[in-house]
Amino acid sequence: MFQNRRGFLAVLAIASAIFATSFARTEVFAGGGVKEPRLEGRLVSVSGSSVEVRIQSGTVIKITVPATAKVERNGVRAKLTAFKIGDRVQARFTPNGATVIKFEGVGAP
Repeated sequence: MFQNRRGFLAVLAIASAIFATSFARTEVFAGGGVKEPRLEGRLVSVSGSSVEVRIQSGTVIKITVPATAKVERNGVRAKLTAFKIGDRVQARFTPNGATVIKFEGVGAP
């Protein structure tokens, strides 16, 4: 199926990135309710409404932050342009993992 090891590794990396984007982390409240999926890591780039985040495994995930999402940097409402490369960020998604509902981060002022 794969012509070489490099092709196999490329497919494996893509599959891993898709899984990490959809369900990087899901938490359950003490009362049994499910908290929305989220993605955490370091900001790699910002371009318009798209951001790239390097997660703990080293994989870079590109996500789109819609205008309807709540965006905060250092606990204050902000625009994506206020974020800096290297900021620690977190994206929270709708329960099905399809849409970002909150994008927040912390970094040096």
